[in-house]
Amino acid sequence: MSDEERPKDDTSPELKKIMKRYMDLADDQSPAAVPGHGNFRLKVDKAPPEEDARDREEIDREFREVVDRFIHLANEQMESVQREHVSLALLYAAARFNSFIVASHAPSRDKFKADRKAAFKFFSDEYHRMLTENLDDYERVYEAD
Repeated sequence: MSDEERPKDDTSPELKKIMKRYMDLADDQSPAAVPGHGNFRLKVDKAPPEEDARDREEIDREFREVVDRFIHLANEQMESVQREHVSLALLYAAARFNSFIVASHAPSRDKFKADRKAAFKFFSDEYHRMLTENLDDYERVYEAD
């Protein structure tokens, strides 16, 4: 495909930076549904500048701790709220917060509007990947029975 035929990439540098940072946080697909989950490893050539002073193990540990805190909060909420409602609330919160991340990195309203389609595809694809990995993990739990 020639350069003339290739679709133009209108994604802003700011959104590309966000997308790269998220992509750098790649999972080793370790079982999330069984003890010992979270063998999460960063696959980055170079950490983002604001984290240069920290090593990958520290970033990995921090990531797993944040995930565990969200899961702990969700589990607490299930004591008084139906689990499907907790799940939907987590999805909504993720959508709300990811929208904030994209908007907060956009240098202008026009750039934000221009990035919406790419941001939507990126976050949708990431959710699909993560959900697939976690469903696979739970399936392995059933296979172990």
